Amino acid sequence: MTGHPAGVAGIFGSGGWWSIPAALAVGLVLAAAFHGARRVLGAVAERHARRTTVTTRPPAGPRPRLQVPLPALAPLADGWSGRGPPG
Repeated sequence: MTGHPAGVAGIFGSGGWWSIPAALAVGLVLAAAFHGARRVLGAVAERHARRTTVTTRPPAGPRPRLQVPLPALAPLADGWSGRGPPG
C-alpha cells in the first residue's frame, strides 16, 4: 500500500497519538491563562471601585435624535428581492 494509512492507524499511527495529550495540555494552559486573567481583572476592578469617590450626577435628559438622514438601500441590496438568483 502507498500513501497515508486509513482508519485509526492513519490518525494515531507513527506518533499521532501525541495529538490527544498535546490538545489537553494546550487546553489546560489556555484555561489557566483565562482564569488568571479573570481573577486579575476582578482584583483591579475591585481596587478601582474602592478608590473612586461616589459622585451624584444630575439625571440625564432625553437623548437627541439622529439628525443625519440615512439613505434607503435598494431591495436587492437588503436581500428582499423576493426570489433567488437564476440558476
